[in-house]
This record gives sequence, C-alpha cells and structure tokens, in this order.
Amino acid sequence: MHIELKPQNTELQYRSLKLSVLPPHFFMMDGTMPFILRGKLGEWTAKPWMDGVAYFNRALPIDSNRIYIRTTSSITQKSTLGLIEGTEEFKIQLDTTLLEQQIDGVFDVDGIMIRDKIDSTLGYVYYYRNQFMTANSQLEELKRQRTIDTVQRAHIEVAQKNREGRIQMQAPPLTINKTAFMTNGLMLIQSDRLGRNESKDMLDQASIIDVYDYRKGTYEFSLYLYHFKKQRAREFAIQGDRLVALIDNSLSVYGTIDTYFKDNSAFDEKHMNNIKDLHAQVTGGDGNP
Repeated sequence: MHIELKPQNTELQYRSLKLSVLPPHFFMMDGTMPFILRGKLGEWTAKPWMDGVAYFNRALPIDSNRIYIRTTSSITQKSTLGLIEGTEEFKIQLDTTLLEQQIDGVFDVDGIMIRDKIDSTLGYVYYYRNQFMTANSQLEELKRQRTIDTVQRAHIEVAQKNREGRIQMQAPPLTINKTAFMTNGLMLIQSDRLGRNESKDMLDQASIIDVYDYRKGTYEFSLYLYHFKKQRAREFAIQGDRLVALIDNSLSVYGTIDTYFKDNSAFDEKHMNNIKDLHAQVTGGDGNP
C-alpha cells in the first residue's frame, strides 16, 4: 500500500525532511529550515504547526502539541535537549545540563532519542558510552543508568574545522549502543557487544539486545534477534505481543514474547534460564526467522 502525504503548502522548501507518526497525527519535520507540519492519519494533509520558532537536528513528538528535540545551544554551542510546546503560542524549553560532555559536547554526546508510549517517559541512549538516561515528559525527574558494557568514555577523535567550518570525526568511533526501544518501564538496547561467555560467532547470526528496567535501575536479561537473509535489524519495536524489526528493506514480525514483557514488575532466575526459549519463539525455533 502506498500513501501520499500532501503538505498544505506545495511550494514548501526543505533540506532534511523527517516523518514521525503518533496517532492520531503524523508530523513532517525539518529542523534546518525550520518547520513542523502536522496532519491526521487517514486524511494525510499536513498543515503548518510550527514555522521558524526553533532549529533542531532531532525531533520526536510526545503528544499532539509537544515535541522532544535535540538542538545546539546558542550559549554553549553544544548539543542540548529540550521541548517545543505550543497551541496558540510556542514555548521553547532547553536544559544544557542533561547531556554530559566528555570531549567536544557534540559528537561525544550523540545518541538515540526515544519515548515510552505507555507513560510518555523520555529516554536518551548515548551511542559511544555505556550510559542512558530517562526523564518524565517535562524533562524532569532525571535518572542516569549504566549499561553492562564497560566503556564509560567515548572513543572518538575529532578533527579540526574544514574550509566550510565543519567539524568531522577523524576516525570511525567505537559504537556501544546501536539502537533502542522503550516500553512499559523497560529499556531495550541493541549493543552487539559480546558478553564474557558469548561466542564471537553469535554476531554473525544475531543482534544482541540487552533489557533494563529503568524504573528500578537494573539490568534484567539479554536476547538475540536473529538475522534475516544475513541482514541485521536496523530498528525494532515491541507492539502488543510481537517484536517487529526493520531488516534491510523488509519488515519482520517475530512470535509471542508476551511472557517477558507483559509484566516486568519482577524478574527471577526462571526468566534468565528461559532466554533460550524466548530465542526459539522469536525465530521459529530453528535459529531463522
């Protein structure tokens, strides 16, 4: 099925257009212009919601009138997190204390912006260090948590500005966390970093997803998301009792995992021992989707 999204202004100029869906709305956003268009699912016509109010390089809708953003602070010139809130008037809220600088405050704090759709908890997972953080939908009640990886400081090399005034990485960085998803108090992080007792051959077969309870501040268990036609998952999500993954250009749906994600109030040794059973459920039992 193909859906045609129609901006109300057909002469709209854009450079880096991003689409986000948060029922009953969808959003078309470009933080370099900047503008945000909003439309209703089923109608597919995007109308202006914000125009020229705030620049951003990442954005994630929280509800119909609030957007979670990452931008560059005009004061510090470093990356910062914030909120755009608006109905008739717009309010921009930035907090320069949330992202913790280790090297340059730009590349070293790069990461994944996510949201728990159950209670609108906001999350940020650093790409290059073993840390993530969560906050409520007003960016308050901040909690920071370490992952089970050992890399606490980003391994990146930043080059000098080029002729265009841009700063780039001098060498490929060591990526600790690749992608993530939040649901019902759980933070799922795809790390692809082997544990002490895991075989290196496993990375040729599956992606490793570590699961944390961000309310309790604990690591719970890990699972394998097996590759499909030798392609690994680029993104994944929990929808009801299914795990849905974007693998190459295909959407893969894996079997029931409700046992592990419906009630995460307590995990015990039985859950840990049954991870192999979970692997079988999501892969069909033979190691292949």
